[in-house]
Amino acid sequence: MRRYHPWLSSVLLLAFVLPAFAADEKKPDPTKTPKDKQDAYDKMVTAGELTGKLVHWGENSQGYLSVEVRLKYGVPNLGEIQALNNCKIELAKAAQITNAYDRQRRLTELQVDMAKHQANLVTYKEEAKTVDLQVGPDMKVRMAEPPVGFDEKGTVKKYTAKELKELKGPDPKLPGYTATAVNLAQDQIVTVYLAKKKDTAKPTPKDKDDKVGENRPQVTMILIREEPKK
Repeated sequence: MRRYHPWLSSVLLLAFVLPAFAADEKKPDPTKTPKDKQDAYDKMVTAGELTGKLVHWGENSQGYLSVEVRLKYGVPNLGEIQALNNCKIELAKAAQITNAYDRQRRLTELQVDMAKHQANLVTYKEEAKTVDLQVGPDMKVRMAEPPVGFDEKGTVKKYTAKELKELKGPDPKLPGYTATAVNLAQDQIVTVYLAKKKDTAKPTPKDKDDKVGENRPQVTMILIREEPKK
């Protein structure tokens, strides 16, 4: 009968465990997990769409508007990363334990610890940021819901399919229903659609802080999603 070394099962176990953890340890997708607040903002602008609260709009805005958005990003947890690396070192040591029972118990403990550290490698944060945007020359304003109408009796009107089609305007591909800048109000929840400037150089930190700089993203359309809460 062929005899196996007592540590062979542990070596085989490591051959499966370590690659599995290596696969789990892949860096988060940068398109889904921005590395910091500025990166989250840059990715949001690059995507060409922002959803947030309208905080500044009016005749005195000089062609600009401001939207408060929530930025979500991940921060590496250095303590957990180090703890995970330490577990890997201990895992290699555990494979050399001669007693099969003690070896298996130690390997199991380390696998549990590694799973806990793996789950906490990134701490997610969410912060508010006010984004200043430039109003495009042909900016469209739309409403997610049709405007409230009343019949002769003063009750809320229920639109027909034909009337809803007319309210959508000449371009049915646009989201929502037609509106104008008059319908905009502070604290509305809106989605702003931005023009993509392929040939524009990346703004410097100074440009990003410049309240009247021309590097602000340009708004091509605003979709009013919710009215301010009273």
